Amino acid sequence: MNTNIEPTWFSEINHLTAAGNKESARSRLFEILDHAEKTAYSYNLLGLAAASLDEANLAESIYKQGISFDSEFLPLYSNLGNLLAQKGGLVDAIDIYNKGLQCPGNKTELLINLGLTLSYLGRNDDAIQALSGAIKLQPDFLEAHLNLGLVFMSQGRYVDSAASFHRVIAINPNHAGAHNGLGLISHQQGYVSSAESAYRKSLQISPNDPKSKINLANILLEGSCQKDAILVLKDVVKDPTQKDAGSNLLMSMQYDADVSSIEMFDWAVRLNPENEMVFRFNQDLKKNKNNSSEKLTLGFVSADFRAHPVGWFLKSIFPLIKEKYKINVYANQSVDDFITKELKLHSNDWLQILGMTDFQAAEKIRDDKVDILFDLSGHTSGNRLSIFSLRAAPIQVSWLGYFATTGLPEMDYVLMDKEHVPSGSEKFFSEKIRYLDPIRLCYSPPSYAPEAAPPPAILNGYITFGSFNNSSKLNPFTIGLWSNILKNLPSSRLILKWKTFIDFGMRSRIRSMFMDHGISPGRIQFSGVSTHDVMLAEYSEIDIALDTYPFTGATTTCEALWMGVPVITLRGDRAVSRQSSAMLKALGLEDLIADSSDEYLNCAIKLAGDTKKLDYLRNNLRSILSSSALCDPKIITGSLVKTIDEMYKTYTS
Repeated sequence: MNTNIEPTWFSEINHLTAAGNKESARSRLFEILDHAEKTAYSYNLLGLAAASLDEANLAESIYKQGISFDSEFLPLYSNLGNLLAQKGGLVDAIDIYNKGLQCPGNKTELLINLGLTLSYLGRNDDAIQALSGAIKLQPDFLEAHLNLGLVFMSQGRYVDSAASFHRVIAINPNHAGAHNGLGLISHQQGYVSSAESAYRKSLQISPNDPKSKINLANILLEGSCQKDAILVLKDVVKDPTQKDAGSNLLMSMQYDADVSSIEMFDWAVRLNPENEMVFRFNQDLKKNKNNSSEKLTLGFVSADFRAHPVGWFLKSIFPLIKEKYKINVYANQSVDDFITKELKLHSNDWLQILGMTDFQAAEKIRDDKVDILFDLSGHTSGNRLSIFSLRAAPIQVSWLGYFATTGLPEMDYVLMDKEHVPSGSEKFFSEKIRYLDPIRLCYSPPSYAPEAAPPPAILNGYITFGSFNNSSKLNPFTIGLWSNILKNLPSSRLILKWKTFIDFGMRSRIRSMFMDHGISPGRIQFSGVSTHDVMLAEYSEIDIALDTYPFTGATTTCEALWMGVPVITLRGDRAVSRQSSAMLKALGLEDLIADSSDEYLNCAIKLAGDTKKLDYLRNNLRSILSSSALCDPKIITGSLVKTIDEMYKTYTS
């Protein structure tokens, strides 16, 4: 093929694709594949064309053929590595980039791609070395500075990160990626206003960029603009390939009191159609391990085996189930901490799947002969639900990290309790409900938590309410609930704590929402991010914690109770609005659970007027919690073991 005419057909395919005529573009591509003379250059363009048509496997095959034809044509290595990385095969991508680096020629692009991929795996020092090497070769190469900024940001080196992004903007003021990067820096630190501004600037430059749209939706959500976030995400999910946007949409809906449970269920099912590539286990090969000495193998998939609610809840469970089952962990995370180390001690096998494609991870799980595979993420950040959609294990279960249906046809069960999912609510789940008794989770309090302090009302002479919940939960309905309480107790105050309250614009927005209800802004106090031990100590400033609605507290509720602060909650019809009520019920504190706005108000007024009860709870909540099922892993484990054995027995029957 003459390289002078290759761009003509390549442009033709791109034009057809951009016009939405993908079938015509595919037909043209296959004509060229069948008849064109092959060169390294044409292989590269054919691979790019296939990738643009979402023919990833075909593109991979073409790039590999091209490398076999000419092993020194560097763009083939770069594009093949990029394709593998996009599919999730980060380790394979790194191998391809390194092979390309052994060839002669300009290796700037390879070094850039290698650096970014290394950073995804948490190998930041190696990433910085690769990117610095690219900049040395070509000082004004924008993508090198951009990716270096992303790596610095992942290390929390925000000044260095911003400097890299500003270098890009100095060279090209209209670089959407650099503005998006500046948004991410602000976002991670809680500066809502500047993050939103940067994301919108990125979208002015590149209006259809899905990453910037998703980032904008996320900051709108944290900025308590739930409905705006949902609108942005509904636009993004029109593209069925944007799976992350689908998960973000389902999560965002949980924060909006006006979205019904049936609407969320319908969206979950719609966004998760049956996977045509699903693996079918041979039913004739079932082996009933319940009747043998062989242990069942349990697999756990999550990005949160660390100091995260999932990690905290699991650390007391793993030691108790390890004697009966083999525990395999499939971690989709790049950062480990003290919780990770503890969980590793009580696991039989631990595999890092960050960097593996869904197909690779699913095949590995099948090779490990996992009997029951637990998803601990649902639609939260870092999930690998697409592994479950391939049927990686004969029994697949959603538990712990999520609070609604996954919507996946391949997810067999969800573990709940009867408070989270009462009779009649099963219709909101595509999975079969299995009930843990009395509650679906277990709380492990941190050893560094300070002792509970006396209720501040004793010295202040007025009640201080508070909420340390994520600012994404502060919707108009919740603000209205709290405003009614403040109106009825005019001397009371409210403390709100979350990282976004470092932002002046965010504080002004929340104050304005209260002012719309006639609440003076001076009665609202804000606190920003702090270390966990300092945050726990700040509960000494609060008499009564007010729960959010419909997304109630989980770990936040446990921590308030552990610090002697009673939590008043409003119970709804979705599982996420019954998290706190499940915990309070387990403690015998049903009088703190309301089933209507009026009950919520009356509960707050009554408790605020009973300083003796506040003092009693302050001194006794920790012991009440310690002696409850919520803090007794043996009770939860007993119910979990029974449920596991029942699920396996049903499968082998």
